[in-house]
Amino acid sequence: MRETLSNIEGAYLNSFGVVNQFLELTFWSENFEEIAFFLDCEITTSDIELNLRREFFDSIDKDVSMIVSFVKFNRKKVESANYINNSLILKFDNNVDLIFNIRPDFGESLSITFKKNKSDEKCIMNIDLGDL
Repeated sequence: MRETLSNIEGAYLNSFGVVNQFLELTFWSENFEEIAFFLDCEITTSDIELNLRREFFDSIDKDVSMIVSFVKFNRKKVESANYINNSLILKFDNNVDLIFNIRPDFGESLSITFKKNKSDEKCIMNIDLGDL
């Protein structure tokens, strides 16, 4: 697990959006052109104002509200990554945490794939945090 977390540290959030009904985040780093997060879990941040804005958008559309969460992290660097009590916590260089709360007993998961080159057919590493 520490190897996975260290591969995320130093990466930058490159893009985010809804793909085939699932939220997807894409990061890049010096070692990997693509680190993809496929989300099926609850997301919060350490930014109270951002969480309140998300609550407003929840009433309109759940996917839109999730995307609002990522705007503050776009093109920001992951300073540290920790996995504590079924939560992946990414601290970014703007001093805000992005928190993925994974509840495997509710079928939630967070899959992460690593590719050296975007065009590679195969991933170098694939981990599903819902299975841990």
